[in-house]
Amino acid sequence: VVEGPGGVMDAQVMPAIKVRQTIQPVAETQPEEGVYLFDMGQNFPGWWRIRTEGDTGVRLRVKAAETLNDSLFPTPLQPG
Repeated sequence: VVEGPGGVMDAQVMPAIKVRQTIQPVAETQPEEGVYLFDMGQNFPGWWRIRTEGDTGVRLRVKAAETLNDSLFPTPLQPG
């Protein structure tokens, strides 16, 4: 057992995460039946908000990538 560092623990003080910008796709393609590819025109951090129409229970799978290879697999710009 080791002694703790002492002092008082405080919560980290930082601003709340907020939406700063909302972007729309610059291009949309359908390379295969049931596969839709949206080009956002830029690389960005953040999260997705997707609105869809259709039958309840249909699975929607979303993958983000910096680039795509010929087989539509995501390829990172930097390894690791």
